[in-house]
Amino acid sequence: MTTKRNGSGDELVFRNVTLQNDSGGDLSFRGRLTAESSHYDEWCGILTKEKIYLTDDGRTAYSIAMSDGETKDRRAYLIEASSSGDCIVNDGKLTMLMPQDILLTMLSMAFESAPDTEEETLEALRRKLDAANG
Repeated sequence: MTTKRNGSGDELVFRNVTLQNDSGGDLSFRGRLTAESSHYDEWCGILTKEKIYLTDDGRTAYSIAMSDGETKDRRAYLIEASSSGDCIVNDGKLTMLMPQDILLTMLSMAFESAPDTEEETLEALRRKLDAANG
């Protein structure tokens, strides 16, 4: 556990965190949880849990876990801004460099193409991304 102080002098505690990832490698870092949410889709019976972390070196970590009670799918990503303004996205196996607007467009398209995605779900995604990107 390490601590840092933010601009207001508040103490921030960073802990060792490992996010499990079924499609890439597990991601380990020192960070603190900044946001989390969960929702249950009654129509398809899937529980989704999302968490956003701030790492001690300024990156954003995002995890999403979905389960229908029988199967579970866990994804995790480390996201950081490069000096060019692009985003570096790492899933523990692959690293991609992409413009921030393309990353946001891809995420919103994924939600828009999902069956039965409602406008409030898309708005919640936009709020999460705004909060994560400061």
